[in-house]
Amino acid sequence: MDISLRSKECLFCGNDKISLKANYCIACSHDLYNHCSDNECNAVNHESAKYCEICGSETLFYQELRDMGLLE
Repeated sequence: MDISLRSKECLFCGNDKISLKANYCIACSHDLYNHCSDNECNAVNHESAKYCEICGSETLFYQELRDMGLLE
């Protein structure tokens, strides 16, 4: 993760070829930022956050990884 809270490696496919200007993974097109699932909040959170630090809603990374069965 860099200072902008962007993942340096895609959590979904493992791609580590991430340019400095990238917002999405070039291998699988996943977002490299862990946004809040609440559209009104849409805060960017640490890549490991399950819940938004601003409003407490689930993060999109958490929802997707859980739905894929990759989390306990």
